[in-house]
Amino acid sequence: MTARHIEYFQSLRKQAEATLNTTNKKASMVSTSRVIVFLTWIVLLTYFANERQIEVLIWSTIVFMVVFAALLKWGSQLSNSIRHMNARIKICEEENKRAYLDFSGLPSGMEFSEKHHDFAQDLDLIGEHSIFQLVNRAESPQGKSHLASWLIRNHPFDTTIKRQEAIKELKKFPDFCMAYQQQGKIVTLQKAWNISESQLSGNISLSKSLSHLWWLSMIWALLIVCIAVFKLPFSIIWGIIALNLPLLYLINKKLISKNDHFPSAEWARSLHARYLLFVDQPWESTELAGLQHNLKEGQHTAIAIKKLRLLSDLMDARGNMLYQLFNAVLLTDAWIVRAFQSWHKRHSMAFAKSVDILHKLEAYQSMAMYAFAHPGFSFPELTNEKILQFRKLGHPLIAETSRVNNDFGLQEGQIALITGSNMAGKSTFLRTVGINMMLAYAGAPVCAESAKVGVYQLFTSMRNADSLSESVSSFFAELARIKALLEKIKTRQNVFFLVDEVLKGTNSHDRHKGAEALIKQLSSYRSMGLLSTHDLALTSLEKQIDGLLNYSFESRVEGQELVFDYKLQDGPCQYFNATVLMQKMGIDLK
Repeated sequence: MTARHIEYFQSLRKQAEATLNTTNKKASMVSTSRVIVFLTWIVLLTYFANERQIEVLIWSTIVFMVVFAALLKWGSQLSNSIRHMNARIKICEEENKRAYLDFSGLPSGMEFSEKHHDFAQDLDLIGEHSIFQLVNRAESPQGKSHLASWLIRNHPFDTTIKRQEAIKELKKFPDFCMAYQQQGKIVTLQKAWNISESQLSGNISLSKSLSHLWWLSMIWALLIVCIAVFKLPFSIIWGIIALNLPLLYLINKKLISKNDHFPSAEWARSLHARYLLFVDQPWESTELAGLQHNLKEGQHTAIAIKKLRLLSDLMDARGNMLYQLFNAVLLTDAWIVRAFQSWHKRHSMAFAKSVDILHKLEAYQSMAMYAFAHPGFSFPELTNEKILQFRKLGHPLIAETSRVNNDFGLQEGQIALITGSNMAGKSTFLRTVGINMMLAYAGAPVCAESAKVGVYQLFTSMRNADSLSESVSSFFAELARIKALLEKIKTRQNVFFLVDEVLKGTNSHDRHKGAEALIKQLSSYRSMGLLSTHDLALTSLEKQIDGLLNYSFESRVEGQELVFDYKLQDGPCQYFNATVLMQKMGIDLK
């Protein structure tokens, strides 16, 4: 992230903090006003009741409710603004942390890990200090799932091209992306991701008699009007409340037992706000325009989302005093049940598709903000050719001040054999190639000045650990990976492999013999990929095998220190440093 982009997020944070400070003062004033209005009403209520001035009592109560409702609405608006500013501040803090590759506290995506995945664990695509943490701005579990899928799954070529086009367009609108994430961040901060689309499939079932209680609430409303107009005894209202209480108890039991089927108010508001944000933009890319069309042309999507938001607001309001006053007299809960039953009947089946689009947009927004924050990265040229070319290729999880970039390329049937001393950068370079390939396939920019990437099925064999529970040694684990690699190559033409320290878990004689046979076998399939090794004798195979290319990473000794330049060199490694490292660790080699 450049200094200009760091300043962009710092400026947004300062603006949000200033707004938050002002809004907190207003919210405190409104809260005090509510208390004063309520206490004033209690005094007036007591006075008019004692004086038997029922008509005045009713009208003063109506005035109180209007004023109190206005204060509640104002307070709600201020609270909403506070939540928005807190969310924006949190987003800016996270962007600042990402700028310095500090991922502490950010979602790791470990819930999407797969034990025997073809490449994800070897390449740090998900997990702690991973590409997922660098890229992810999704807040919902479903949005994170979409993003993880893009990073660790191969997708059709046309899909990748459309996705890249969409990310390029979204990158131009950082304010939109910030606003979109902000809506989700509010839900995250409120810990309100308590519902999935499948939960909305559950309806609230009441007995036939309870289902028609909303008619009774209309009768009570007319009766209250008659009390005020014809000066009927006020005690009638107490009778209405007495009749309503057992009915409310029965309804409330259903509402509590089915509460998981109601989205939180924050979730529904966020959904509605994100819908409005997206459909109001004039998108040009095929993918974004298509998603927008699907939302607009869905079965009354806008109406369904808006109604669900209003219903969720009502459910949320059940916790305040004013609602309970209305509920005790007018059976407001019965209206909520009827409204949700009606919503469920009309909208629930098609609703999940629309919500999934909004979650998918979180993945697009994540990629776009990642691209925005890294203007030095480039969108690769994706091609069906069997080719891989990078200019000034680097590792995106290494700070720009420490990152060393390299030019690298392979064509059909070529294999890069990389030799080098310990800590010289062989493993990091293999991961650099693999990570940037998967970023390219996700539609994202790569950490390179330019790139041309063919479409391959990536497979890695790098972190092959032993497993006590499975009685598997690290060497056997590596053999199992190589077996899986060979099987994939036999059935697929476009496998690209990354094998680190080939056959490192056995003796030097068997390692050389096995590695030589493996390289020849891979070459016979016209495969493409990279292998790293400490076995210099394998470099002689370049003269025997067409398409085998030697590369290396060198180190040198300056005084008492080992120095690494991490620059990829043509040809075999000329210097190994294991002896120097062992001596530095205190091993006497004399």
